[in-house]
Amino acid sequence: MKTRIGIIALLLSLILLFDNTNCSAVIWKYKSLPEIYLFHPGEVDHIGNSNEDSYSTVFYCSPKRHYIAFQLDGEIYNCGKLHYQMYRKKVGKKKYKKIKYKMIGRDFYDEGDDSSYDIVADKTATPGKTYCYKARAYIKKGKKKIYSPMSAPFKMKAINENGLFTVSSITPETAQTDNAIIKVKSHKGNVKTYFYGVFDYYGANGGSNCKIISYSYDNKKWTKSDRLCFKGGKTVYIKVQFVKDGKKNIIHFSGGNKTSYFEFNWDNVDYKKTHYHGSLTGTEGVLDLVSHKGKIEIDAEDDR
Repeated sequence: MKTRIGIIALLLSLILLFDNTNCSAVIWKYKSLPEIYLFHPGEVDHIGNSNEDSYSTVFYCSPKRHYIAFQLDGEIYNCGKLHYQMYRKKVGKKKYKKIKYKMIGRDFYDEGDDSSYDIVADKTATPGKTYCYKARAYIKKGKKKIYSPMSAPFKMKAINENGLFTVSSITPETAQTDNAIIKVKSHKGNVKTYFYGVFDYYGANGGSNCKIISYSYDNKKWTKSDRLCFKGGKTVYIKVQFVKDGKKNIIHFSGGNKTSYFEFNWDNVDYKKTHYHGSLTGTEGVLDLVSHKGKIEIDAEDDR
């Protein structure tokens, strides 16, 4: 009888040891959490505590706010809340310093699923600087803590992932013209953004296809080109040609009055990559001559 009880006890202990639903039998046995990975979250489908309590959003970094995802390389269950320690250094420096972060939420799929990850924000970055981040996860049981190994470094530059612009029309409202000059300032914190191809103009009296024919950085010396570069913190003057079926098109240009804006998509923009998280796709944007606001939106696709 004692032998039978002993065998049953042994089998139960083995089940608990290899059953990843029991945290104390696995995590506390080996005194370590799985390795943690850091990456840019990009577009997130589910934020919340369940698939029912969720929404979709895209996390765009700015010069003063970096979004970083923490993901464990493995599944853990019934271990309580995950905590993190986050470290940062400027590229070129030797020592990492522990920093505070803001918890944004969890990209949620199934509870305990290793495809789930937490998203945090570093709100203390200096615009234009490039940083390396490291982090480790831990759980608490009473006064004891069990840690993951320290993550590999993750590099990010403090820039606008969404390009922001101020725009105005140099050419006033004109009843008949086949071209116009606009002034565009790329906000500080934008990276180099290359603009080219045929895009669209919409005005109060109709619209037209258009293309760049020349540009100037001082409104004096002009360069003939169908391609230009927006530089962060710099102003560029752009001469556009209205076209239809490849030929000049005379239109009523609204200037900065009433409805008047240029619209473009990924065919017209090459937004220079500055992170190590995959490609940037789905580019679209508007240069609005009435509100004087412009924006280039990027959908960030990562490698997860």
